[in-house]
Amino acid sequence: MVWRIQDRLVINVAAIKTPATGSYGMKHVVEDVLGEYVANGELIAAALMAGYPMRYDGGPSATFGMSRRDVETVSKTRAAA
Repeated sequence: MVWRIQDRLVINVAAIKTPATGSYGMKHVVEDVLGEYVANGELIAAALMAGYPMRYDGGPSATFGMSRRDVETVSKTRAAA
C-alpha cells in the first residue's frame, strides 16, 4: 500500500521547501484518491520515501513540504467526481 500512496503523491503533488501540509489531512485526500483506508503512518512513510521535506513537532503526525495548490487541485477533482 505504501508504494501506491507514494506513486500517487509523486504523480499529483509537487514538493516544496517549506513543510506546511499536515500528514493527517493529506491522509484523507489520499484515501479519496485511492478509494480505501490509509493509515497516517502509511502516508508518512510514503511521503518520506518520495522525498518530501518533513517537519516533526511531536505527536502522531508530521508536516510535509507539499504544494498546497496541488493538494487542493487533487481534493477538488475527487470531490467533483
